Amino acid sequence: MMFTALRCLVEALRPLGAAVAAQVVDVTTTMARETAEGQALELGWRDNNVTALDDADYFRMALKKTAWMGMIWPAQLGLIVGSGGRADPNSVVRFGYFLGVAFQIEDDLRNLSVDPGYGKEMNGDLFEAKRTLMLIHARREGAPAERARLDSFLAQPRERRDPQEVLWLAGLMRRLGSIDHARAVAAGMAGAAAHEFDLAYGHLAPSADRSFLAGLINWVFERP
Repeated sequence: MMFTALRCLVEALRPLGAAVAAQVVDVTTTMARETAEGQALELGWRDNNVTALDDADYFRMALKKTAWMGMIWPAQLGLIVGSGGRADPNSVVRFGYFLGVAFQIEDDLRNLSVDPGYGKEMNGDLFEAKRTLMLIHARREGAPAERARLDSFLAQPRERRDPQEVLWLAGLMRRLGSIDHARAVAAGMAGAAAHEFDLAYGHLAPSADRSFLAGLINWVFERP
């Protein structure tokens, strides 16, 4: 389905020449590989019940799974096509990385709310035992008994995870400051994205397109 959708992109590249098309193909294949690796990484953590994770592991997963397809690759496409292949597509990688990680953290936080607002069940990520930034933090900060209870929960298959244990875990995250930690990290990532935006796009004259890209940083938190 993805390659079918890319047909429009391929058709649009025809008038731009072989050099531009080659750059687009290059960043697209990189995106496909990074995204597949990110999905495999996250699924592997769950399938193999990996618990010894830290924030850096989460950032790496979010870079690959979310940022590369959702933020880095589109920014690279715009840069390549808009400059006729003269601009360096790597110049927007850091902007897309920080923006993508902020987006993923916000997405994970919303899943804990009463109304996630995007068609998913409340606490669905906890039932799925997704290794979110909040879960990683709670396991790191919890007392030995809490960590043992959390590890026991994670070791259960999805259909055997008790809803009461899910509520306990959600409460543990709040009590240990895992929610606040994630919000602070997301805000820091957004600030870093704003800095990288200035480095990547600050030399361009003001325009609607430039304003749109800058507005994505606030959109991460304000989207419906």
